[in-house]
Amino acid sequence: MFDREYFEKNEFVKKIYSFENLQCIEDQNDVMHICFNIDINFFRPTGVTITSILENNSNMKFAFHIFTDAVSKKDLEALEKTTVKYKQSCYVYLMDMAPFANFHIKHPRFKKVSYFRLYMPKVLKKITRYFIYIDADLICINSMEAFKKIDLEGKVLAAVSDLPEAVKTRSDFLGLKSGKYFNSGVLWIDTEKWEENSITEKAFSYQGRDPKSFTCHDQDV
Repeated sequence: MFDREYFEKNEFVKKIYSFENLQCIEDQNDVMHICFNIDINFFRPTGVTITSILENNSNMKFAFHIFTDAVSKKDLEALEKTTVKYKQSCYVYLMDMAPFANFHIKHPRFKKVSYFRLYMPKVLKKITRYFIYIDADLICINSMEAFKKIDLEGKVLAAVSDLPEAVKTRSDFLGLKSGKYFNSGVLWIDTEKWEENSITEKAFSYQGRDPKSFTCHDQDV
């Protein structure tokens, strides 16, 4: 069911709000693309994260991509002001929640918007080869240039391993042959390799699995 054709036929993004204020872009590779998935209640924290990135990276060009289930006029106005002030760009993707209806949620503080990150590369592949996904509860305190120097060596993404005890617990629970388990809060993704390996298709195929098979939501997937 969840093959490439399924994702090409179904319109996941209902609407896009664009605030394009980047100037003098001679090479698109100079632009760092950063993605977030949030619900309507998390726009202000996302603004704090974005501002922390911009305040610490005045020499860089950014395009921010926010995937959400809803957005207010006030939030859009705040984002526009930020992009104008820092001369950067931002795109807000209003998502259709129907394709995510069967993804399970076990804890009230989690929302199905967290599963948007499984679909993001389908959108970003048309824009850039690489992008960063960042949880919107993080703060940037230094340069983002280091991400550009990461050599993925043909792998789909780079991420930070979870704590050793968590890695063992989660990998044993999930039956991971690699014995590796990473935190999904910061991901440096190669969209080309993601597509080559059909990661979105494979991730969505877990919708039909017993919810008891996963306890950490999208991170387990």
